[in-house]
Amino acid sequence: MAKGRRIRFVVDDTGASRWYRAEVPGDELRRRGHHVTIGNRLDRSEVPSLDVVVFHRQFLPGAVAAIEHVNASGKVSVYDIDDDYWNVPPTNPLYERWRDPGLLRGLEACVRAAQVVTTPSPVLAESLRGLNPVVRVLPNMLRGEDWPLPERRESERVVIGWGGSASHLPDLRMLAGAIEQVLASEPRAEFRTHGLREVPFAPGDRLRVLPGVPLEDYPSLVASFDVGLAPLEDTRFNRCKSDLKVLEYAAAGVAVAASKVAPYERAVRPGETGLLVGPSAKDWLKAVRRLVTDGSLRAGMGRAGRAWAETRFIERDANIGRWEKAYGL
Repeated sequence: MAKGRRIRFVVDDTGASRWYRAEVPGDELRRRGHHVTIGNRLDRSEVPSLDVVVFHRQFLPGAVAAIEHVNASGKVSVYDIDDDYWNVPPTNPLYERWRDPGLLRGLEACVRAAQVVTTPSPVLAESLRGLNPVVRVLPNMLRGEDWPLPERRESERVVIGWGGSASHLPDLRMLAGAIEQVLASEPRAEFRTHGLREVPFAPGDRLRVLPGVPLEDYPSLVASFDVGLAPLEDTRFNRCKSDLKVLEYAAAGVAVAASKVAPYERAVRPGETGLLVGPSAKDWLKAVRRLVTDGSLRAGMGRAGRAWAETRFIERDANIGRWEKAYGL
C-alpha cells in the first residue's frame, strides 16, 4: 500500500454528512500514513501539493472549474454525493431549492467532470453511471472508538427512540397514531424524539420532544434507547438513501424497527437484527408493541445488530481499503 499520499476533502456541510463522508474516512486515512486536510474551499495554489481532491456535494459556480483544474494538474478528482437531488419530494424542506434547474445542471456538470464518483447508495450509483461511468459505492462507516460496546441492563422503562432533522418529518408522520397507542397500552414505554421542535403526535407524559445533540454525543444518545425506529417513506429519493440510521442503532446494541424500503432491506435481517415494517400505522403499532413487550427479543436483536455493525467499522482493513482503492491510493 502506498503511504503518505496527500488528500484534500472539500466539503461545505457541517453536519452528519461531513462527518461520515469526510471526517471519519479522513481520520482513518491519516492513521494509515496519508496526509489529509478538510476544508470548505480549495485554493488553486494548493493543488500542486496534493494527490487527490475529494469534492463533496459541490454544485455552485466555480465547482466544475475547480474539478477541471485538478484534472488538468494531473491530480485525481473525486466527486462524492449522498442524496438523489434530482428526485427531492415536495414534502422535503429542500424541495423548492432543488427545483432550480441551474443547481441541477451544476450538479450534473460536476459529476461528469470528476474522474471518480463515490456514493454510499447502490441505487443512486446506478443513476449516476448515466452521467459518469466510474462510480464507486463507499458505504457509510463508523469509527469504532466512537461506538464502545454498550452495557445493557433490563430496567422498568423501555425507551423507544428516534433522532433526526426536519427533513425527516414526513417519515415520522408514518408513526402517528401507533406511538400514542403503544404508550396508552404499555405503561413501561416512553417515546423520545431528538432534533425536532414539533412532532406529529399527541402530547403525553411519556412522549418527550428533546433537542438534538452535538455529533460527539450522538452515540451516547442512541445507546439510551431500547428500541430504535427508522421510518422511511417509499419514494425514489429515499430509496437512494443509505442505511446509516439502522447502522447507528445496531452499533449501540439497540433493537431496530425499520421501514421495508431499499436501504433498510439491505441492512436488516428480519427477526435477527431487527424488524422490517410496512407503511401503515397498524404495521408500526404491531412491530413497536412486539419489541416493547419482548425483552428477550430486544436483547437478541441488539447483540446480533452489534455484531453486524462491527463489520462496518472503518478501521477494518477491508473497509478503509475500499476508500483507498476508490481514491487510487
